[in-house]
Order: sequence, then structure tokens, then C-alpha cells
Amino acid sequence: YPTTGTIHWNWDLANGAVNYRIYSSTGGNGQSPLLSAAATSYTTTGLAANTTAAFFVRAISCGQNADSAVFELATKPVAPAPLAPAFLTVDSGLLEIRWTKLAAAPQELSSEGYALEVSTDSNFNGTLFSSVTYSVSQSTLSLSLFPNTTYYARVAALNWAGEMSSYTVLGATSTLSSPLAQTQFFAVYGTSMTINWAPLPSAPPAASSRTAEGYRVDLSTASDFTGVLFSSFTPAVTLGTLTVSGLNSETPYYARAGGANWNGALKFASVGFAVTKDTSPPSAITDLAAGVGASASTLNLTWTAPGNNGAGGCVSGGRYRIDYASYTAYSFSPGTYKVDVSTSFCPGEAQSRGVSGLLPNTTYFTRVYALDQDMVGGPLSNGATQSTLAPLVIALNPTYLGVFQSSATVAWAALPASPPDASSKTSEGYVLEASSTNFGVNQFGGVVYSSLTTKVAASTLSITGLTTDVTYYFRVGTLNWDSQPNYLTLGSTLTVTTPGEAPADAQIFRVYAGSITVSWLAVNSDNGYLVQASTASDFTGTLFSSKTPNGVNSFLTPSGLDTNTTYFLRVGSLWGTTTSYAAVSLST
Repeated sequence: YPTTGTIHWNWDLANGAVNYRIYSSTGGNGQSPLLSAAATSYTTTGLAANTTAAFFVRAISCGQNADSAVFELATKPVAPAPLAPAFLTVDSGLLEIRWTKLAAAPQELSSEGYALEVSTDSNFNGTLFSSVTYSVSQSTLSLSLFPNTTYYARVAALNWAGEMSSYTVLGATSTLSSPLAQTQFFAVYGTSMTINWAPLPSAPPAASSRTAEGYRVDLSTASDFTGVLFSSFTPAVTLGTLTVSGLNSETPYYARAGGANWNGALKFASVGFAVTKDTSPPSAITDLAAGVGASASTLNLTWTAPGNNGAGGCVSGGRYRIDYASYTAYSFSPGTYKVDVSTSFCPGEAQSRGVSGLLPNTTYFTRVYALDQDMVGGPLSNGATQSTLAPLVIALNPTYLGVFQSSATVAWAALPASPPDASSKTSEGYVLEASSTNFGVNQFGGVVYSSLTTKVAASTLSITGLTTDVTYYFRVGTLNWDSQPNYLTLGSTLTVTTPGEAPADAQIFRVYAGSITVSWLAVNSDNGYLVQASTASDFTGTLFSSKTPNGVNSFLTPSGLDTNTTYFLRVGSLWGTTTSYAAVSLST
């Protein structure tokens, strides 16, 4: 058997042999001293490594020789030297291992290739994983192995016969664990991120090659994870979640998660990219104002929008939260609210919101605060106080108790007193208003006449100072705690006209069987004339009339009269809604 530079020979004794000698088949001369008749082995030394030699054994006896067959053997090559680092690539179930390659020449310093062996046993017992190359210039080989397993490696050079040199031990390392699956961002906050994944099985009962020795999550602002790393580690293989803290808000981070092997080396899986949330709240709203709403159960709030971060930047998909109370001892605080409004806004924009479902004639204290798109809430606004409108009254029929030349008296159903009823069911008084322009609806401007009482039991008010013969529109308003009215429209009525001059010199002009013609001196009335005939001197009962709108006319004939009947007659000049009558002599 060969070694590097030697070959050891063995043979069986030949009958009658006195001596033995080893010869080279090519040299012809003895390659060993004369050996005794009992010799059965010999080692030839001084041979070149990785070189093939041919030898035979000669048995010598009394001048007679007997030669064995010629045997060719190659000496083993020199062992390759290690090269650090020996493990060029370490992955899940894969090792790429290297060494220092031998020279291509001379032959005694070269080889015909290399054999790489790895084992989970440091003594290389048990199962060996191996790979062979027949190129002296190749210095790396790869092996497919189990994940998360420690392997010992050695390499030997090969001679022409495929025999290996002595082994060069290259060290040991562990393959990486299997890559994690289902990695994702579970939660993203302002200064932290939580990553989760599907945990690997525990060992035991599973094989250690199927698990890991813990997990680590890395975050970096660089996609290649250079620079500062933010990390979190756990040795618990059953855990599937880690949180990394200490991050900057509104900053993009790349994330990776990996299982650790026995050496603490990690097999990372990419999680992706996420941006931490905003931690800077919008600024406080400082100009909140409250006003009455369109009904007795609503209020309208107005304010100026803050910014995203303090006073700067727009908010897309943010919120306003409104809180209110009807008593001064109420404690306002961020996070407590009754109205939640989803909206977008930019600094300085005018904002408004109606609040409904309130009690009438009730004073409310209100506050509002803003939240940005990351639900970071700002501080509470200034407080705004406002009373809701009082409930409306119910109109009566008739509404107008008296309409005169310059005044009108209006009635309604009074609200209940408080106490005993709740103040939300009543008001703090009433205001009655009149306008000839329907309060600007029919015509811009115009004077509004009004009358006010603070007595809730009152059910009538009169307005004076009106103009004769003018249509006025009326409304009555219930007053809240801030003396703001809630109006009920009452319709319109015409004030009484000032009576004008009665017709002069009224007399009977003609008498017929069923009619009488009356004449007078015209007074140029506003709306013409009216002649009435009645069998009663007070003009009660059935009236027979004739009317003209012509203010300069001087004749009218009421017809349909009974014959042979005494009638009383009168003629009136028409002035708006009033009539100025003049008596006419009776006729038969």
C-alpha cells in the first residue's frame, strides 16, 4: 500500500528461497537490500509523491531466481493546505467549502483532484456526505445538507489511482435554518413596528434540522441593511412575533426576519417596507365658536382647521371629535367625545359642523379636537358656549285678534312655565315681528316692527306704528337663554284703511218696479263705490247691492228688488278696507 513517498510491499514465502529482493521494473537494479529467507514485507522509501511505480519481488536460491508479477502502484499526493475562511457559502442545507489548491506541476507537488467529506461527527464516523472533483485547479465544492445542522469538514487530494492523501481538517460550521414563511408587518406605530411570521416547529419532537435556535428581526432605513440596525431577538422558537422599538416617526424602514442556527447566524426573509406613523399631533383649535342651529335641537360649530404636525401640513383622512355637555361641572378630556367626524383638511380652512339631538332652550358647553390620518390627536380646543333655540309655539285660529289702521294684535298658544315643566319645554319670552317685505323675501330691506315680552305665560302681543292699508307679514319667536328667537311664520294681513270722504248729495235718480238708480257727487275714492238697499233701517238682513271700482263714477242701480216695498238706501265710497257711507232718501 502506498503513502506519500513510500510503498509498502507484502508477499508470501517461496519454497527453497534463501533471499528476497525488490526490483523496479524500469530500473533493473535491486531496490532493496538482500532480504532474509523469512522476510515477507518491505517498504520502499524516497519515492516522489503522486507518482506511479512498477515493482516485482525476486526469490533467490543457489543461483536460481524466481520473479513475481509486476505491480504498479501510485504514491499518494501531498495533502492540500487549508484556506480561511474554509466555508465560503453557508445557507439552509448548503455548504460551499474551499481549500488551497495544489500546483498543476510538477507532478510530485500536484494531484489528480480532491475529495471533500463532511460529517455531523467530529471523528467522521457514521454517515459521510462527500463530493469529488478531478481538477487540480478547483478549490471549492458544494454539498446539499440538512438545515440548522453542525457539520465537520475535511479534504484530501487524489492520485492517479483515486487514492487519497492524508486528510486536511477544515473546521466546522452549522448550516442556516430554514427560511421563515408568512412574514408580515403586524402593526406599525410611531416609534415601533411589530413583525410576525409562522413559527418553525419545536425540537423535539421535530428534528433539529427543521427548527431554529431563535429569531431576530432587523429594521433599517437602507434597503441593504447597512448603517444603524434596529433589532429584536428571542430564543423562543415557538414565538411568532417580535416588536422593534426606538424608531423615528414618519420614517421609512425595510424589515427582515430570520431564524438563528447553532452558531447564531441567521437566514433572513424579507418582510418588505413600511413607514412609521406620525407622532406629532395637530395643534389646538383656538377659535371654536358655537351658534344656534336650524332647529331647537341643533347647534352649529365653526372653527379654523389646524395642521397635520402642529400648524403645518394637510391631513388626508383625519377626524374631528366633538364633545358637549349642558352643565358646567363636566370634565372635558381628549379621547372623550360624542360626535366623530371623518374628513380631510388643510391649515387655515374654515370648518363647520352641526350637532343634533340636543334639548331645546338648553345652554351647552362645547369643545373639539383634531386627529391626523394616523389617529394622533391634538389638544382640546377653546370652549364655546351656546343655548339651543326654544321650542316653537303653536298658532291659534284666529291668529289676528284685532287689525287696525296702525296696529295689530296676534295670539298663539303659550308654552308651559318652568317650573314645574323642564326649561327645555318652554322659553324665556316671546317676540312678535311684522314686515311689509316679508322680512326681505319679497323685497330687500324694509322696516321690521316688533314687540317683546319676557313672560312665558303671555299668549298675545300687539305691534303699533304700522302704516294704514298695507299688507304686513307676521312671525312670532320664542326666546332662548341668549334671547335668540325661534320663529313661527303666521302669514299676513292688511291694516285698516283711513276712512275717506263720503259721497255728497246722494239721492234717488230713478225708481223702477224691481230696481232703484241712485246718484251722487263723486269724491274720487280709492276703490270705487257701493250702493246697498235694505228693508231694515240698520241694514240688517238681506242686502241688495251694486258696486263699481271706478272712483269717479256717480250712478249705481241695485236690482232684484220687490215691488211695492219700502227700501232704505245708502251709498258708500270705498277706501281700502273701509267704507264711508252717505244716506239716501228712501223709496217705495
